[in-house]
Amino acid sequence: MGLVNQVFADEDFETEVTTYVGGFEKMSKSAIALTKTLLYQIDGMSFGAALETGMDVNVIARLTEDCQKGIATS
Repeated sequence: MGLVNQVFADEDFETEVTTYVGGFEKMSKSAIALTKTLLYQIDGMSFGAALETGMDVNVIARLTEDCQKGIATS
């Protein structure tokens, strides 16, 4: 059902969770928000419409400050 995507052993739980969550701190907040919104938007769309919506969101994403900073540091 996709409800669980990670499992940690009891003895390493705290350390593993901290490491796992720490990975999200490095991700672009705007990219995650746009992706989540996109996934909700395309639900029920035809493939073509979903693809066009994805392209539109990609353009928006590339205009964000997060993306511009990422490009500048690459």
